[in-house]
Amino acid sequence: MPDFDIIDSTRAPGWGHPHNLLVNGDATPAELGRAVLQSLCRSLHRYGGLPGMAAIVAVLGEVMQGWCDPAEAFRQLRAIAHDADGHRHTRLGVRAAERLIVVVERGGDRDGDPAAALAAGFCRELIDHQLFGRVRPELVGVRFGSHDEARAYEQGCVAALEPALARVAMALVHDPQATALRTPRMPGVPHRRSTAELLEQPLAV
Repeated sequence: MPDFDIIDSTRAPGWGHPHNLLVNGDATPAELGRAVLQSLCRSLHRYGGLPGMAAIVAVLGEVMQGWCDPAEAFRQLRAIAHDADGHRHTRLGVRAAERLIVVVERGGDRDGDPAAALAAGFCRELIDHQLFGRVRPELVGVRFGSHDEARAYEQGCVAALEPALARVAMALVHDPQATALRTPRMPGVPHRRSTAELLEQPLAV
C-alpha cells in the first residue's frame, strides 16, 4: 500500500485541513489553532455535541461534592458510555470526566463548575483523539527531532486556541447538542470571510 494511503487512513473526517497544516509544517501555532477550532466546531455540530452530558456532569458533580467515591463514579460513567451505544463523543466525555476525577482525588479544585470543567476537558479530548493523537507517530523523527519537541509545539497550538476553546466549552454547557454552535474568532488571527460574506460586498467601480 502506498505511503499516502497510510497517511489518509489516519486522517479523521472533517479534520483534513489541520492535519495537513500539522504534517506539512507550514503554519504557526495560531494558524493551526484556528484550523483546529473550525474542525472542532464542525464535529460538535455534526455529531450532536456531547450526548449524555447531563448524566456525566451529575456523576462528576457528586465526586466533587464528596458524595460519590471514584470506583462507583467510574462504574456509572462506563454505564453512561454503554447506554450511548459507544458514541465517540460520549466515550471521550467519559474519559474527560475520569481524568477530572483523578485530579480532584489528588487534591484538585472541588469548588468549580463541573459542567464547565467537563465541557473544556471534552473539547481537549476530542482534539487529541481526532488530530494530535493520530499524527504524533508521523511527526517524531520527521518534522520534530524528539517527542518533547513535538509535544511542545502541540502545547503551543492548544495554548493559542485556549481563549476561543473556553468560549466553545461554555457554549456547549448551554447547548449540549451544539445545535446553534458557531466557530468563535481567535485573537491575533485574521478572520477569513466566507464565500457568502464576500458575495455581499459591493463590486469595485
